[in-house]
Amino acid sequence: MMIFTQPTFWRVTQVMIFTFATLAFSHTALSDDDDEWEHRSYNVKGPGSVKYRTECGSCHLAYPPRFLGEASWKRIMSSLEDHFGENAELDTKEQQQILQYLSDNSSRSRWYKIWKKSNSKNIPIRITKTRSFRHEHDEIPRRFVANNPKISSFSQCESCHIGAAKGDFNEHRVHIPGMGRWEDD
Repeated sequence: MMIFTQPTFWRVTQVMIFTFATLAFSHTALSDDDDEWEHRSYNVKGPGSVKYRTECGSCHLAYPPRFLGEASWKRIMSSLEDHFGENAELDTKEQQQILQYLSDNSSRSRWYKIWKKSNSKNIPIRITKTRSFRHEHDEIPRRFVANNPKISSFSQCESCHIGAAKGDFNEHRVHIPGMGRWEDD
């Protein structure tokens, strides 16, 4: 039989209260709804952020930097003269500011670390080719997107993710045009 002295009892009680309070106030850490984290990581301020949203966002969704690793962003930014079939060249200062923003806020996943070390040509430059993207979209039939004239490509995030422009990619708020609200089983 274990007998606590009064000071030990109160110390154990304090630790338990602290643990339960921490868990109660960090509900996002326990759920698959990482909406809060997504907004915080997307809304990083600074000159690179503004330039990125202005320059890149004028042609397509300014994808959250965390969707690709630093090595991917460097490859993309080093070939803007042929940016997926378009010329997206910028002046050197703007390009450096945007690259700095993207690098500072890029994914830190272990896959990017492995690719960076190996200096691999297989480093993805398309978000749709990343492991995390494929994992998150693996249950959506390709025909819902590719054969859908309102979407046509998985790269059109804002077509289904209503809050994509604000960094909201919450899976509970996905609406596929012509198909309705998507329920992940």
